[in-house]
Amino acid sequence: MAHLPPLTDEQLAVVHHGDGHARVSAVAGSGKTATLVARVLHLLDQGADPRRILALMFNASARRDFAERLQRAAAGRYPTLPDARTFHALGLRITQSCERRGLLPSHRLVTQDWQAFDAARAALEQTLGATRNRDREELLSKERVESFANFIGLVKADVVGPEELFDRMCLDQDLAYFVAAYERFEAIRQKEGVRYYSDLIHEPVMALHRDPGITAWLGGHMEHVILDEYQDINEAQQQLVKAVAGCRAQVMAVGDVDQCVYEWRGARPEFMVERFFRDFPGAVRYGLTRTFRFGHRLSLLADHAIAHNRGRDDHLCLSAAGTPDTRIERRAETAQPHPLPAILDDWLNGGRSLSEAAVLVRLYSMSVPLELALLRQGIPYRLEGHDSLFKCPEIRSLLGHLRLAAGTLFDSDDSLATVETMLRVPQLGFRKAELARIAQALVKQPKHPDQLLRGLVNDEMSGYQRNRVLARAALWRQLQRRGPGAPAWELLRQIIEEAELYEFFRWSSPTPMQAQERQQTCESFLDFARESGRRVSDFLELIAELQARHRDGQGERLLITSIHRAKGLEWPLVILPGLTEGRFPYYISPDQAGPVEDERRLFYVGCTRAKERLCLLHPPDPGLERYEQTQESQVPPPYRCIASRFLYEARTTLSDRVGAVLAGQAEPAIAAQAPALVNRYLQAVDAGFRVGDKPKSPDGRKHKEPGRIPHRR
Repeated sequence: MAHLPPLTDEQLAVVHHGDGHARVSAVAGSGKTATLVARVLHLLDQGADPRRILALMFNASARRDFAERLQRAAAGRYPTLPDARTFHALGLRITQSCERRGLLPSHRLVTQDWQAFDAARAALEQTLGATRNRDREELLSKERVESFANFIGLVKADVVGPEELFDRMCLDQDLAYFVAAYERFEAIRQKEGVRYYSDLIHEPVMALHRDPGITAWLGGHMEHVILDEYQDINEAQQQLVKAVAGCRAQVMAVGDVDQCVYEWRGARPEFMVERFFRDFPGAVRYGLTRTFRFGHRLSLLADHAIAHNRGRDDHLCLSAAGTPDTRIERRAETAQPHPLPAILDDWLNGGRSLSEAAVLVRLYSMSVPLELALLRQGIPYRLEGHDSLFKCPEIRSLLGHLRLAAGTLFDSDDSLATVETMLRVPQLGFRKAELARIAQALVKQPKHPDQLLRGLVNDEMSGYQRNRVLARAALWRQLQRRGPGAPAWELLRQIIEEAELYEFFRWSSPTPMQAQERQQTCESFLDFARESGRRVSDFLELIAELQARHRDGQGERLLITSIHRAKGLEWPLVILPGLTEGRFPYYISPDQAGPVEDERRLFYVGCTRAKERLCLLHPPDPGLERYEQTQESQVPPPYRCIASRFLYEARTTLSDRVGAVLAGQAEPAIAAQAPALVNRYLQAVDAGFRVGDKPKSPDGRKHKEPGRIPHRR
């Protein structure tokens, strides 16, 4: 295996695994792909038939990367290499076999996401019928259709019906019509003879349930099945793997339960912690505990944080020799000045580039103050996975109302789209076609828009709609009267309150989280307007200037994206903003906060994307500073935390100090409360010191810190 990097003893144990099933728990950056490639080559060297080896990946890029690395490592030594497939590619092959055997109908595969989205919308429209109420248009909004499409995906990721899944998920009863809409969606799909990507796994698995005899021909082909990113598996995929493995194949699954962050796709930690061992009895447990991505400081921080989860394997993430001395810093996230530009200036002044950095957010509303801070400093960026600030419907509507006050609403090329957004956010109860006609009429007769709105009122309207239209007309009249000299933030607050924008978010958003996201986006923009201190006309000039800077930015840009989208990636510099209790972990109110293990895994994933430097941004929190200075271990209750509880749990100062000692940059005279995890880490990396135990003093007096503690083997 001359074309493979040197392997550790842990990796070699996996590579040389003997007979039977195996489950490998691999920490972030542990070289699992290299290990799996070496495992496949070892099987070939042992005489395994490459046609009987199946490597399953979760997406096309991972499959491509694995196949390319396998080919390079094989270096032409083998005439045939095993298949590396995605789950959907495997599902397609099985579906086609089922079609030939008459077990599934022959349907046309539809591969475009927008086609599935349109089908979901059509099913919703038919389910709602001719209902005319204030909710109908919002029940068919892009956000609501996306929520329904996600529900369809979750049903297809499982083997139970939509009603049972709806109850299991404890969804809001306002979404109960999703069950009927799903049945309508399936009826339309069957009538049109189409099959979407999610059906490629779901349909064969459901066919197995109807006819267990399918397993006889499905499970007799493979001798080895290798699963990557096993923590992301869902019920349908698990049952498909079990069927393909049958009684013949030996299954090796590799993953990290601490990175299970796709529960909204049907993944659950128990698949890796418990289910694998039930479905594949006698499986041997292996661990890849050494990371080659980051240094001891970050490993200790991540270990401290994730140790508070119960549904996981009891292992530590350990930094291998030669990893970077990853630096950790906490900064107070204030509005003026926001710390992000200073962090980036320092990075760039050190000869580094924006392309080597990433800002990872828990919620996309967290990006609003970041975007504004970057725009003011002229730092180019790109936002992946969400509309950028000035494309958000809520911000476009607010700016449109300010332009109405300034008398410039109808002067620009995008006035029609802006007016449509103002009529839609918040909704006035008009259907989509009606709304477009009204917007066109307003653009053609721009002198008295409030009068045109009042003229729309008629006897066929419900009392609710009539009142909404009249209230909006009154608001528009007031905005025009106040004019361009009014303080921008005052008008924004008036628009939000009198248009009942946040109430609109609450009843129109599919989930409370989405409603709060939209509200927080507006609040961040309102804060920006207040801090600017500008009148409407000046504020709009500032916005136009910022928009122009963003459009004209050349060259490399800073990436802003979600932690979910960043999974599997890495950057030299990673910045995690918005570490505020209630925002990360997210909950509506402390008394409604549910289990936070999935949120803690997100924090773990976000932190472990960094290689050289991790910046944690949080609100000023005196309690956190005291906690870090005194090296306490008892995390305060959430209601006492201003910064995220995860920062308390991560023990950033202790992790940083111990990491500095391991890097040879500090003396090992350290004491802290409850140092068991640190000392377990130090023993695992064969360090020559331990951290002393610093118990709480009953009389409040400080304990003297001990000196160096000899390493006892």
